Amino acid sequence: MGSHNPTAHRLAVNTFRRLCLGCGLLAALGSAGAGGSGASIPVAELEAAKKPPLPLQAVSLTGGNLFWPAAVADAVKDQGETKVLAYYVPLVSKEVVQQWGELKAKDMDNVKFSYAKARVIVKLTPAQVEATPDLAKAVKLKSGFTPYQVKGLVTDFKALPDAVRKAFLARSTDYDAARMVLVEPALKPGAPGSP
Repeated sequence: MGSHNPTAHRLAVNTFRRLCLGCGLLAALGSAGAGGSGASIPVAELEAAKKPPLPLQAVSLTGGNLFWPAAVADAVKDQGETKVLAYYVPLVSKEVVQQWGELKAKDMDNVKFSYAKARVIVKLTPAQVEATPDLAKAVKLKSGFTPYQVKGLVTDFKALPDAVRKAFLARSTDYDAARMVLVEPALKPGAPGSP
C-alpha cells in the first residue's frame, strides 16, 4: 500500500475546487453527467458565467427564447429542391431578446446581433420543429422568438458546419467561439430535450 499524504491530498482538492468554482457553474452542473438530464440552468445565468459547460455535458436550460431572426438553416439542394438538414437557433435570455429586437426593428436587412452575452445555439432537426406547432410557425414566419427550454447534450461549437458558422459570423458582432456552446436536444419525440 502507498502512503497517504494528507497535505498533498488537501492541496489537490483545494486546487480542483478553485478551478471548478472559477466557472461559476459547479453547483448547477455538478449532477449533469453525459448520461443524465443535467441540472436546470437559467439561460441568463449561463450568459453571465465566465466559462461555458464542457462538451458532452448534459444540461437543462430554462428561461430561454429561441430567436428566429438570427437562426441559420443548414440546407442542401437535392434535385432542385432545398432540403433543410438542421436549424441552428440562438437561445437567449429576455434581456438579449429585447436588445436584438430593437436592433432588428432599426435595420432589418443589415442587422448584426451582438454575442457579448448570448452564448447558446440550439440545433433542431426539421422533425423536431414540425413536432411543435409554435416552432413550425416561427420557422415559416422567420421572425419573432419562441420561449423554449431544452434538455440536451452540449457539443463542441466547432462542430458547426462551415456554411452555418460563416452565416453566423456574417450577422454577428462580439462573437467569440470559445465561449459559445451548441446544444443538441434529444432526438426521440417525448424524450428529455424534445421540443
